[in-house]
Amino acid sequence: MNRIHRDSGGLMQIAPGTLYPALKRLINSSLIAAVPGHHPTQYELTSAGLSALQGELRRLKNAVSVAEQRLSAQRYHIAEHFIGAQNLRQ
Repeated sequence: MNRIHRDSGGLMQIAPGTLYPALKRLINSSLIAAVPGHHPTQYELTSAGLSALQGELRRLKNAVSVAEQRLSAQRYHIAEHFIGAQNLRQ
């Protein structure tokens, strides 16, 4: 939990009541597996987990792209409106 907080630059803080049920779901879905011989327990992605992660990254990249396009279009319309208003004053 401390590592998640540290590695995220302090942006994420996960409580035990959130982390352990999530780990259980990921294990039950065969997306992660415990690495034997490590204490505390370490986990690694399975091939199914890697595939799911890659799919989620594609989905998130697409969502960011759509948001950037909409923001860019909005800025264009705002600038177009502002320039049009200035031309009316002249």
